[in-house]
Amino acid sequence: MHIRFEKNVNTKCDSDILSLSWMGRVPDNVNEEGWTLDGHYYYKQGWLATGNSQGLVGVTFTSIPINCAPSTDKLPLRTNYNLRNHHAKVVLVKWNEPYQKLASCDSSGVINVWAKFDFRWNVELINDRNTRVTYFSWSHDGRLALICYQDGFVLVGSVTGHRYWSSMLHPEGTVTCGAWSPDDQEVYFGTSRGQMKVLDIHGTLIFQINLSDDSGISSMAWSCEKFCMNENRNKSDCLFKHVLAICCKNGSILLMRRYDDPAPILIRTGLCPIYMEWANSKELLCVAGSKPGKQSVNIVQIYSDNGQLVYSINMPQSLTNVTAVTWAHNDRRILIATGPEIHVACVSASVLPLHILCALRLYDESLFPPDKLIPICVQDILSAISSSTIYCEVPKLSELRQFVSSSPKNRLYCTVVQHVNGPDTTPPVCYVLYMEYLGGLVPLLKGKRISMLKPEFVIFDPQVDDMTYANAQISYSNFGWDDSEPETCSSPKLHRKNRHRSRPACCNRKLQLNCYTDVLPEDYRLAEVTANVWGTKFHIRGVCDDLTKKLGRVSYRTSILHLQPRQMTLSIVGDGQSLDDDSLTPKHLQRRRSCSVGSSNPKIAVSRVVEDSKVSETFAHSLPTSPVAAKKKSSSPSAIRKRLMNSPLFFRKVLRTQIEPDFQNLETFQKSQIKNKIDMCTKRQQFVMQNKAPIWNDLTQVYQLDFGGRVTQESAKNFQVEYDGIQVMQFGRIDRNNFALDFQYPFSAVQAFAVALASVTQRLK
Repeated sequence: MHIRFEKNVNTKCDSDILSLSWMGRVPDNVNEEGWTLDGHYYYKQGWLATGNSQGLVGVTFTSIPINCAPSTDKLPLRTNYNLRNHHAKVVLVKWNEPYQKLASCDSSGVINVWAKFDFRWNVELINDRNTRVTYFSWSHDGRLALICYQDGFVLVGSVTGHRYWSSMLHPEGTVTCGAWSPDDQEVYFGTSRGQMKVLDIHGTLIFQINLSDDSGISSMAWSCEKFCMNENRNKSDCLFKHVLAICCKNGSILLMRRYDDPAPILIRTGLCPIYMEWANSKELLCVAGSKPGKQSVNIVQIYSDNGQLVYSINMPQSLTNVTAVTWAHNDRRILIATGPEIHVACVSASVLPLHILCALRLYDESLFPPDKLIPICVQDILSAISSSTIYCEVPKLSELRQFVSSSPKNRLYCTVVQHVNGPDTTPPVCYVLYMEYLGGLVPLLKGKRISMLKPEFVIFDPQVDDMTYANAQISYSNFGWDDSEPETCSSPKLHRKNRHRSRPACCNRKLQLNCYTDVLPEDYRLAEVTANVWGTKFHIRGVCDDLTKKLGRVSYRTSILHLQPRQMTLSIVGDGQSLDDDSLTPKHLQRRRSCSVGSSNPKIAVSRVVEDSKVSETFAHSLPTSPVAAKKKSSSPSAIRKRLMNSPLFFRKVLRTQIEPDFQNLETFQKSQIKNKIDMCTKRQQFVMQNKAPIWNDLTQVYQLDFGGRVTQESAKNFQVEYDGIQVMQFGRIDRNNFALDFQYPFSAVQAFAVALASVTQRLK
């Protein structure tokens, strides 16, 4: 046997993971006749369910390569779900593979049964007894459920919610765990005082024994498959001698062939506390725990069904002890949770070939130089070794700025959380954009409102590292905006506040040990959202060098009484595109400035026409001769040039472009300025979109939109945006301070977050 741990630092979230459960993947499109189990496909991909301390249930896609070859299978439409319906920490999650359902239990006693329909997870059943649930388990055929409560009440019900029988046990202590027999004809219960009770399928007491006087029972499990996925059981499986493993709180394990076994096998693991689970092969028992007295020294042990230690390995260093463990992918993976992090152990039942062992050694020690040519066969092995079992879109810390500045490859499902100092705080302190992952939230961006008069926001740079920002000075007037920008979309207070503020050449800030802390840095600005005083027109502008200066605009139709749904128009540019102003307003010409240089040549003027649907990339280099301008021949060209050189307009523009001393006249100077502007503008597509009009519901007397279960509260701020008939963004309220934000191409995280910030305010929208 050989076990190694994957090198993946991103398999973590912001809260402690208290429970794990895995099941194989069933094809999304199954006909009415059913689906035949394909072991090769079913165990190659699957879903990992996690329950965490913040009351969220995570469902995350997992996959493994076969025979050291990279996976070529297509990903599902959505690879991560964060299920919200609990109001306390989720302590148990259990898959029902035959019926493809998920049960989750929280610390307050609420049990939810989730079912997937139309690519979304919905709550099918709710059971609330106002008593803490100590154990929940499905029968091996998936038809029955066993529930144990802290007060000694036990219940057996059907998968459809019908109660078969219930009983109030009065053991000496609390019922801590339970288990189904391999044939589902008996149920076993363990107590906090080391007592075991056996009941038949009808609830009649069969056997009772006291196994441990000095320690309670924490868990029990039979060495059999979790679920019978085939209709006809294998006869050899019925003749197999199953083993019952009973885990005690002192770290010891009892192995029994039957409930009245006179000579059980005692295993002293030396770990406490411990978590265990049988493999699908029914021959290996995985035990994970911590060394007593040594904090964060976690160990994984593999035992055979006769109690022999087969393999032992230390886990990667972690700050917390083991909290959950489960097998996955038909005994090829072991998933172990230590607080907010999940460690993935790759298991090989046999001895690995020599070439794979050599590749593992070189990969672990990073001896493969990236600039050297590697044979294709070795590349496939390295690709399989370096691949992550748990699908992850969370970027590395060194790539966080690039990740939020560009459009994602796949649709991102995020949550916007509003943070306030207190109930009377106005405006809110900040808004944080989180990516949903493993049932938790990974922070991406932070935005803060900076003006009391106008709904204006600033978005901070999430990446802090040692790099030079010499070309990203923000001490320029208007953050380097063009003079042609309308003054109604900028805040004088913001300009005065940042006119004398400059960004240092480098940053020596030390990164925190916890990569996914809720507090993002506020050292440097990445983008900003400016608005007019009415809160109907917003401009999104980039401040950092990694972003284009003009990212887009949002325009709302003015509504004083708020009797109709909001009507919004978006103009978003692609990555690195420069966008002209006022494309969402009626077409008009900008104010012209005409100058004569003392000759009879035609006057040169520059006008920029802004179209509603696309950016105009042509400039008018000449206009007909004006009879009024012909009377200015006596003007001195040097005096005009001197006044222009000393004007504030020139100094605002010269900060980005150096003056060339060999201009012959003002005409050559203007042509040079136009050429520089055209060179700086990258030719990328502009997307003009509008929000989807909601449908009026006569029954409820409200306007409605289908958010696919992502939005749970009515609000005027809820909206959806479509492009070419495809929904590319949706935003809506989840609760008082939380909003759901889902987006895809052409939006980047910065643009989607900025549009969401523009929508959280009310004003005249």
